[in-house]
Amino acid sequence: MNELRAVIQDNTAGSPTVPGLKWTHLSVAEIVRELFQRGIKVANEVVSRLLGEMGFKTRQQVKSKTKAPSRDRDEQFEKIEKSIEDYKNTGDPVFSIDSKRKESLGEVHRSGDVIANQAAEVLDHDLPAYRDGEVTPHGIYDVQENTGHVTVTTGSDTGEFAVASFQRYWEEVGSVQHASAKRILLLCDCGGSNSYRSNTLKYHLQELSNELGLPIQVAHYPVHCSKYNPIERREFSHVERAFSGRIFSTASDVAEAAESTSTQTGLNITTAELPEFQPVRKSGKRVPKPPNVEYDKDLPDYNYTFNPQ
Repeated sequence: MNELRAVIQDNTAGSPTVPGLKWTHLSVAEIVRELFQRGIKVANEVVSRLLGEMGFKTRQQVKSKTKAPSRDRDEQFEKIEKSIEDYKNTGDPVFSIDSKRKESLGEVHRSGDVIANQAAEVLDHDLPAYRDGEVTPHGIYDVQENTGHVTVTTGSDTGEFAVASFQRYWEEVGSVQHASAKRILLLCDCGGSNSYRSNTLKYHLQELSNELGLPIQVAHYPVHCSKYNPIERREFSHVERAFSGRIFSTASDVAEAAESTSTQTGLNITTAELPEFQPVRKSGKRVPKPPNVEYDKDLPDYNYTFNPQ
C-alpha cells in the first residue's frame, strides 16, 4: 500500500481552485507496471480495489457550473411554482414546451444501443454533407396529465414553428383533455425558438390567443436553468431512449420512434408532422411587438400573458 501511495503521489495533479481535488494520469495497467519495476507483483483487480480504498476511481466531469449566475433565479422559480399551483387549483392546463436537438437523416452514426440480430453499418464519418437532411422535434408535456407530444419538421426551429406545434397539438389533443380550460400556462426555456426576447414567438402566441379565445400565460425558466423545465426529464429523457441506436431516413421515422415512447408511470406520446418553417431574415420586415401583452410587474422579461383581442 505504501508503494502504491508513492506511485500515485509521484504522478498526481490537482486543481488550483478546488482544494482536495486530485487525479492521476496513469491507468491501472500503467500503475501495475510501475509497481513491477519497483519489485512488486500485483494484479490489476487488486490495484483497482486499493485505489478505491484511497478514494480514487474512474470518474467523469460533471456539468454543474455556470459561467454567470442566472438573473432573478430564485424569484422566478418561486413565481413559476406559484403559477403552477394556481393553475392546478383552478383545473387549468400547464404545458412545458421546448425543442429537442436536431436529428440527422441518413446512414449516419447515432449513439445508443438497440436489440438487433446484427449491427447496422453506417458511415464512418458524420459530416453534414453526408446527411440526407435534419429533423427538428418540438416537444409538449402536459404537466398534470403526464402525457407528451412531439411535432417534427424538416425546417428551422423558429418561434412560428413552436407556436404552430402547440396549436396543432391543442386542436387535436389538448382541447379534448382540457375542454373546460379558461386559460393556458406555458413553461419555456429562455433561448432558442422559445426565447423571451423573441418578438416572433410573442407575435404568433398573440395570434393563437386571439384564435382560441383563451389567455395564454408564458413563464420562462431563468438563463442556464433549462434542465429544470419539466419536459427535459419527464419526456425528452424517455424519447431519447426510444431514439437510441436508430437510423432515421425520413421525418416520419423520427415521429414513429417518438410515438413508441412509453414508461411504467403511464407516459404516452402523440406525434404530428408539420411543413418547413423558415427563419425570419434580419434584412426582411421586422416582426412587430404584439399590442395586447400584459407583462408581470416584477419580472416582465420572464413572465407575460396574451389576452385575446
